[in-house]
Amino acid sequence: MVQLRPFRAVRYDPEALGTSLDSLIAPPYDVIDDELREKLAAEPHNIVHLTLPCGAQRYAQASRRLHRWVNEGAIIRDKRPGFYILDEEFASPRGRLHRRCLLGLLHLEEFAAQEVRPHEEIFRGPMEDRLALLRATEANLEPIFCLYDDPRGEASDLLDRAQDNGEPLSEAEDFEGGFHRLSRITKETDLRALEQRLRGRPALIADGHHRYSAALEYAQARQRSGRRAGTPGDPSGFILSAFVSLQDPGLVILPTHRRLRGIPAERLRSLESRLRKRFDLEPFETLDALQREVERGRPGEVGLWVVAKRQGWKLRPRALPAADPVSRLSVSVLEREVLPSVLGPKGELEVSYVHGGVGAALLGPQDRRAQLIGLVRPPSSAEVEAVAAAGLRMPRKSTYFHPKVWSGFALYVFRDQ
Repeated sequence: MVQLRPFRAVRYDPEALGTSLDSLIAPPYDVIDDELREKLAAEPHNIVHLTLPCGAQRYAQASRRLHRWVNEGAIIRDKRPGFYILDEEFASPRGRLHRRCLLGLLHLEEFAAQEVRPHEEIFRGPMEDRLALLRATEANLEPIFCLYDDPRGEASDLLDRAQDNGEPLSEAEDFEGGFHRLSRITKETDLRALEQRLRGRPALIADGHHRYSAALEYAQARQRSGRRAGTPGDPSGFILSAFVSLQDPGLVILPTHRRLRGIPAERLRSLESRLRKRFDLEPFETLDALQREVERGRPGEVGLWVVAKRQGWKLRPRALPAADPVSRLSVSVLEREVLPSVLGPKGELEVSYVHGGVGAALLGPQDRRAQLIGLVRPPSSAEVEAVAAAGLRMPRKSTYFHPKVWSGFALYVFRDQ
């Protein structure tokens, strides 16, 4: 049974640092490239120094920095436990939207129990990286992103009523123009009511599969070593999580299109004839029109744009599996049916990804211009939920929840608890 509990967050004290929270927050570690990290790290107390440390001793360095910040008063622990509300306003393809996150501690459960449900594959390398950071810091430095079902709006209504005095703890504007407001719930009756409302509802991981797996492995290792992990009071048996309702009107999933390079010329020349053996093809003369048609199309439809010829097609499979929620996804058809036709039996393809870009942004930089663009329809939240409920996994790079939940508003440090 899913359990969510309040906690005493560790938060920045911008006044002590003489700066604004704007300069201290960052996107989650796995969407930060080298250029962005360098820009963020120019602020010596930006959260990126903890979530994405550099160098041979990076994990130990992050641990030392975290506890130095505690000792300096740069970050402070709240005196009372609570749930935290993170309201986000952001730009999207649907215009300016609002999304509400509930921050709390999720009890770690094995995936087999189907209480916490992944929808993507987990790879050992990224998981080991997060595990090493967790071992060194004994802290959740940023929340994972989870979804819960609230069809009658009971939990959402309670969140509206329960904020302490309606006053924000902190506010920040990020470099993408998003606005974030953090508030808190500490009244005991409201805390208990929220725990009860959410108890037993499955938690669907939107982002943070590797962090969750690392936290679970860490807690299990503590239990095997005879430490108190796994007991009701063990602080490492929980993970900091941001919960968003599946019914939240601000829940946005962007498509993740594919840029394809490294295709032999002879395979490009014969591409259309090979595709016609398995798909119905509808021609398009502009990339923008093809993209619009695919993104609002039917399940299983994909687009393919030939950059050099400035032409493309919408591909419709002649048959889709009726019962398999993964095989019916547009991204699955592209990865499993279309790309083998492009690649050939022993070919190698260079693939890069773009989230919801339009026009020239899809083509890539001039010196790395794509040969083909693979366009997909974004999965709906209902489709993601169906895949997770069936215990299945989507192909990698299938979902991009927009925006990511930013880091730096609340940390869960359990070393001294």
